Amino acid sequence: MPSNHEIKKLLSLSKEFDLTYNVHLPTDISLSDPEPTIRHAAMETLKKVMDLTASLCPSTYTLHLSYDEKGFDSERIKKWRDRLYRSVERFIATGVNSEMISIETLTYPMEWVEEILIDFNLSVCIDLG
Repeated sequence: MPSNHEIKKLLSLSKEFDLTYNVHLPTDISLSDPEPTIRHAAMETLKKVMDLTASLCPSTYTLHLSYDEKGFDSERIKKWRDRLYRSVERFIATGVNSEMISIETLTYPMEWVEEILIDFNLSVCIDLG
């Protein structure tokens, strides 16, 4: 996580060079973990990073909704998606502006999270390189 000094330096650079930022949220946390305490800790970490970087006025906070399950059967995917939906719902309920969140998927079809995107008015981040 960046220090306050690093954030101040980034803010200074953005003013000096007319830069804007996209903040990629941590990828080593899980909003879909079967364990509720891990999901809660993930939400706390996301909120902490967003609060820390808010002064940068990012155009988006990119959230990676990882699929860490050990299989791709429909029941497993449904349970994963249900946990993820509830976590995103709780995260947005903390006061996070959903329009500032973009979702990037790397290992599964976007259709798996389409309902979450629509229901919470989230954007999509497409990493082209």
